[in-house]
Amino acid sequence: MGALGIPSAADIERVTRRLRSLSQRLESIEDLLDRIEERIGSLDSRLDGAANSEPLERKLDEIARDLVALREAVTPTAEPVPRAQERLTVSEP
Repeated sequence: MGALGIPSAADIERVTRRLRSLSQRLESIEDLLDRIEERIGSLDSRLDGAANSEPLERKLDEIARDLVALREAVTPTAEPVPRAQERLTVSEP
């Protein structure tokens, strides 16, 4: 069979097992995506049904301001440190 280029029964069985495994994995991924869609839908309905979203918006604005302040504190300044200050030596008295 190998010399003729025809797959053996074992080859076909191996491909069949791989296809079944792939099919099961795909089904589990589809189930997971369905659950995620349901959760997102329930969150959307809760946000749409909220009578007053002002506290949420206020909190998001506060978080945004904190992130901007953090970014400014972490990013280096435009001016490099002078060469004389790179290696300060401390003398002992």
